[in-house]
Amino acid sequence: MTTTDPNDPQAWKQAEAIAHAAAGAPVHKKSDLLPFLFFTDDSRVVLVHRGAVVNPKGPAEVGAYLRDLGIIDGKGPTINDIVYVLEVFDALPPITEVPPTRYALSRSSPLTSHVDHDGKTAKVVLNYILGDGPRPRGDENVKPSKLIARAVLEIAKTGDAAWKPIEKSVWSP
Repeated sequence: MTTTDPNDPQAWKQAEAIAHAAAGAPVHKKSDLLPFLFFTDDSRVVLVHRGAVVNPKGPAEVGAYLRDLGIIDGKGPTINDIVYVLEVFDALPPITEVPPTRYALSRSSPLTSHVDHDGKTAKVVLNYILGDGPRPRGDENVKPSKLIARAVLEIAKTGDAAWKPIEKSVWSP
């Protein structure tokens, strides 16, 4: 590729040609927010990163891709797109109580999954509701608390991205 600038239409054409050759089938762009990520009609996913097809598996490889998209500076894909990349490249957190795709994602919930960034590090925060927690005795009008697990993928400016140990706690609405 002569350029890897996602704002350059020529870069997209070159990446599409590389992806098509690797897949052996027509490819389609997933999203403008996920540069050079394509899918085929039979649901295979092809990522062209730094001018070559890569088959990232795991959080370190996905973290490198997200870092290059500018996630540390608050640029890049939405949480929905980030989770899509984590899922298709087998990089979701090692949570066992619920399926790793059952993260909370509701704009109205304070437990919604999100991305934090400070210019040095980005943290992809996935919150999981594991079930109801304890209810205060004698007050049936109080909403029950929730048992939650928080998984945090930390992406620094250098080094491999990795999931921090999963934190479990009780949350009261």
